[in-house]
Amino acid sequence: MTIGLAFIVDRPIYLNQNVFHFNIEETKYNITFLKWYFNLKIRKAFQSIFASKYYSKDEYSRLILPNIDIALQNEFATKIKELELELNLLDNSRTLDVDIINNVIAEELDFNLETFEKLKAENKFSSNLKEFGNNIDCRFSFKFHNRAGQFVWDFLSSKTNKRIKDFISEPIVLGKSVSPKDYDDDGDYFYIAMSNIKTWAFDAEGCKTVSNAYSKSNMNKSVKKDDIILARSGEGTIGKVALIEDEEINAIHADFTQRIRLANYNPRLAYYYMRSDLFQYLVYTHKKGLGNNTNIFPSQVQEFPIPDWDETKQTELVDKIKMQIDAQKEIDKQIAEKQAEISAIIEKALETE
Repeated sequence: MTIGLAFIVDRPIYLNQNVFHFNIEETKYNITFLKWYFNLKIRKAFQSIFASKYYSKDEYSRLILPNIDIALQNEFATKIKELELELNLLDNSRTLDVDIINNVIAEELDFNLETFEKLKAENKFSSNLKEFGNNIDCRFSFKFHNRAGQFVWDFLSSKTNKRIKDFISEPIVLGKSVSPKDYDDDGDYFYIAMSNIKTWAFDAEGCKTVSNAYSKSNMNKSVKKDDIILARSGEGTIGKVALIEDEEINAIHADFTQRIRLANYNPRLAYYYMRSDLFQYLVYTHKKGLGNNTNIFPSQVQEFPIPDWDETKQTELVDKIKMQIDAQKEIDKQIAEKQAEISAIIEKALETE
């Protein structure tokens, strides 16, 4: 969620129609103080009130800025800048979860990430008619045939002859569509839409519930612990996955998601693998459609290669990845503490109005 996010422009940039530019009168406002006032006070209000729509220029123009003496703002901003330096150090020390996953899997498989990145940067290559016939749809797009995609597919195929379909306990299924009348605040079942897994985990906050009658008639689309939910449509969301971890969850998954149930494969390792750049690039090359209307189907996903590690190795890899990701959570905790200190400074400043 980026609505209400404020930043200081310190170089020439292009702003699109979704970003508003404020010229601040520096004799009245310290821009560092004002930036954090927006990010910690105003943005929070935006997220809770305007989460489902754009905020207009007219609405922005009605914002009331704090009436605080500029000398006091400068004093508070000095303290904030000290904390900003500490925040930058913490942020620079953090490793993204996907980078941890990529590095562990690449090391285990001896996959050359550097070569992969170089191939992704290539914007032209030669091919022939025979190569265009390597699929039943006779696809001939750059996306489907590019060298990076072929590199990943050939590499994974050289490491395993197993496909995701070899480890599913039942066929991969699409979810169920819903109409406005099916929603019910008093319902016992969540309705897991693509928006509820955009953070690579099921987020119950903001997840709507459906009527008991709807859920009862669609129990074949329900989810349970260790299910993997995959978004099957929409640029920016397609391919994202979430592992269901709640033992007691009651939920129906949406028609724009796929439910993957595995057998004889560690579901957390499968989840990590599906978050990796290897799997995600397969989604990129195999998705169909134009613009934002792209889709990937169970019949495609089930044919994707998946490493066939033994049970001991699977547990070892899960522990290795999870340990490193958990270590990043400590950094996140420290970042949150620094942000809380800045928030306390803003609150103290507002008391002087």
